[in-house]
Amino acid sequence: MTGLLKVGILAFSLGLDSLSVAAGIGMGGVTRRQLWHIGLLFALAQGLMPGVGIVLGQVLGHVLGEVAGYVGFGALMALGAVVIWEALRRPHRPLNLSSGWGLVLAALSISLDSVAVGFTLGLLETPVWVSLALIALSGFLFTFLGLAVGARIGRRVERWAQPVAGGVLLATGLGLLLQKLLLPGHV
Repeated sequence: MTGLLKVGILAFSLGLDSLSVAAGIGMGGVTRRQLWHIGLLFALAQGLMPGVGIVLGQVLGHVLGEVAGYVGFGALMALGAVVIWEALRRPHRPLNLSSGWGLVLAALSISLDSVAVGFTLGLLETPVWVSLALIALSGFLFTFLGLAVGARIGRRVERWAQPVAGGVLLATGLGLLLQKLLLPGHV
């Protein structure tokens, strides 16, 4: 599997998280201007947070050496499990975007998992800027989609998007771990 395909899978799973939050927001109705504003802010948050994770991953990489890759894969799998657990335990509620801080907090809430993804991005054979751009684009497209159709599809998407996103993150981390164990030098 190529590095770009791996990044695409990660971007897809992070995009599903954006879709979930955006669908909840969309159910409350948004103007065309809000649609673009929210989409761009979510994309910015989704695209920048993996960069934070990459920097943290590189620092940990120098300290931990070869173990850092396993830590990154473990963090990705743990993140997927937590996303699934939280989604099943406490279903998502629509977010109030009446203030600027509400929107900022919503963007941060969907992008914190991107920090853990950033640990892994530094290990893939794809240029960092390409990875970050692909994740940001995915975040924008899924946010736009969630906002645009949230009112029409109701709680069904919101209910299942996060467990699916968590499953994809968990499976991606497990797949990368197995690839590193079985095919050293290919991750």
